[in-house]
Amino acid sequence: MDAPRKIYQGWQLFYPVQRITFTQVSKNFTFMYDLSGLKYPEYPHTAIIGYDSASSLAADTTLRWGLENSSNFTVADFGFRGPTFNSFLFTFPLQKSTTEKPYYYLAVRNYSPTEKSQVLMRFSLTNYYNYGYVSMTDLSNEVVVSQTSSNLFDPDYYASIKAFNSNFVIGSNGQIFGANVIQGYAGSNFSNVTGFGDFYSRFLSIYSQYNAQVKLVQEINNNVNNSVTQFIKTDLQYILPATSLNRQRFTDPLTFSILWKSALLPAYRKLDDNWGLGWNLGFDKIDTNYDTVQQGSSFFKILDDFINLQMNREFDMNRMDTCAKENLSQTLEPTGATKAFHAKLLLAPFGSYATTLISNPISFYPPLGRIDKLTFSWVDVTGAIINNADCEWNAVVQLIEKKDITEYPQPPRIDPTMRTQVKK
Repeated sequence: MDAPRKIYQGWQLFYPVQRITFTQVSKNFTFMYDLSGLKYPEYPHTAIIGYDSASSLAADTTLRWGLENSSNFTVADFGFRGPTFNSFLFTFPLQKSTTEKPYYYLAVRNYSPTEKSQVLMRFSLTNYYNYGYVSMTDLSNEVVVSQTSSNLFDPDYYASIKAFNSNFVIGSNGQIFGANVIQGYAGSNFSNVTGFGDFYSRFLSIYSQYNAQVKLVQEINNNVNNSVTQFIKTDLQYILPATSLNRQRFTDPLTFSILWKSALLPAYRKLDDNWGLGWNLGFDKIDTNYDTVQQGSSFFKILDDFINLQMNREFDMNRMDTCAKENLSQTLEPTGATKAFHAKLLLAPFGSYATTLISNPISFYPPLGRIDKLTFSWVDVTGAIINNADCEWNAVVQLIEKKDITEYPQPPRIDPTMRTQVKK
């Protein structure tokens, strides 16, 4: 109709033949974009709006102009997506006619009320299933129809919908969907799925179960959140900051700082080594920055550490000397100590027993008269007592009595009353 042609009979004497030749202009040619019939671009431009019912059309056009509401129309073009100020709708979703909606309507108006124009309208109704606005139910139905009536589909759309459906064909081994979306949820196993329609029906079944239980789950979550909030306000009020109540997830880590230096006792602040737990764990003697994870600058030193044993001080049983680092900027005096400990216990790795005890035997000269009680005290290098009631230990003390002087037998004692005289 855009370019009418007529064929006339041309009978010749020897060749009574009719011949019609068609030349392919372009492989992807479509008359929707053909402007050969127009001699000049139109300045007056239009807007086009599509409706799926007469009531929607009336709501937008009755005593109204240019006040279309998106809740009424299905598709529209107010932006001149076609060439030379023309409106263009790529697709118009057509559903099966029903009693409530038997017809579709298309409204065309000038873009402004002062314009006048002569409108040329073109429609392309291929009567094929093609790309467009489609719902999930329509898509699943089209997959089924395409398997039996492929001639009703546009070739490109048929290839796309076939590739789309192949992604939902699952064998007997199954496939897990939704794993770890919620903590502790293993996901749903779909197996022996024949296509998208089968998959979609199973999905709707699971989703309906979720909707049935979502109210109960929400109630449980609210009760848990209220209980955790109350727990933070009461039991943890001196541990967690008040700002933790403003967080959406209570289990997220909090930023914290470790006061490795400012919280030290005066006796440990001047020490370079063995100044506290931070030294054993490999931290520097400075307060850390606020973070959710604190990392030391070196590996913890507790595997190479040791503790010292002190015994009865009144009997001079601590005869092991010790040394320490000297700081000449503070003092020229030695920092070691004599007769500080009885023995040194080398610590073992975690989970094992420490059995290596370094000590020297002690001799008492002059000998001790008696020992009624032995006392044991575990101390660190500074002499501070280590009191750990959770750690059990046992020891064996060996006492050897040694006599360096020979003892002679005493002469018998004579009772004066029993004396006798001896004659020469």
